[in-house]
Amino acid sequence: KNIRMLWDGEPEYNVLLALEERSKHPLAKQIRNWLKERFPGLKADKIEKFKETPGQGPEGKLREHYYQIKPLANVGSGSFGLYKNGNKILSAQMEDRLDPEFCSTAKRLKAMGKSVFLLSGDNQERVEAAAKACDGAVQKAFWSMNPLDKEKIAGSYGDALMLGDGVNDALALKAANVGVSVSGGVDLALASSEVYFCKEGLGNLTQLFEGCSKILGILKTNIGLAVGYNVLFIILALYGKISPLAAAILMPLSSIILLSVSLTLLRSLNGILRN
Repeated sequence: KNIRMLWDGEPEYNVLLALEERSKHPLAKQIRNWLKERFPGLKADKIEKFKETPGQGPEGKLREHYYQIKPLANVGSGSFGLYKNGNKILSAQMEDRLDPEFCSTAKRLKAMGKSVFLLSGDNQERVEAAAKACDGAVQKAFWSMNPLDKEKIAGSYGDALMLGDGVNDALALKAANVGVSVSGGVDLALASSEVYFCKEGLGNLTQLFEGCSKILGILKTNIGLAVGYNVLFIILALYGKISPLAAAILMPLSSIILLSVSLTLLRSLNGILRN
């Protein structure tokens, strides 16, 4: 990412760094890294009365001044302003490209029969462009979403899976039937999720579905084998075709057979998880 910054007066990079160092927003890490790369040795000032409001941004007091970081409306993805005592002193725009895995993952999910929704706090132009790039794989796209908006949509579908990484996604992750947090997500998002991806990449999502399908297949196979095995030998026992001793041997043998089948099928599941 690259960040374009337009200051109104003397730049206060130390204040910006101080606020972003304590922020839980996913973009805060990008901003911190950008500042440290371009200004080696830059030190963050100590912020007092720090707080961060989901959907708004971090804020706090430094000496006699009060600073806030807020998103800039109708400017573009990743745009934000730094305000000092209510007056904007910085307009910034983060330039980035769409994740190369986004469209391929959306297309694979659609091929699996899933409906893909895109919920974003970005502006309409940016969100519609991202959805359009996927050639119809994204069924619905929502823009300018705040945390409550995301929560409402995620909670309105009984079988919804929500993927998120930031504090703005925490409510939606909790409201969804299954919440999934990605590597690098903030603590609040992780605490609201049932699943956590240890490595980066949207491709993990399709692997999750493939792994779950494989596990369901193993369970169904085992249930079918167990029922068939027991029905067969109950019938044989009723007709006197097997002795009590043979029945006593066959019962634990069924458990061994099911375990062997499960281990064989799990090898293919391990291949999915390793990839």
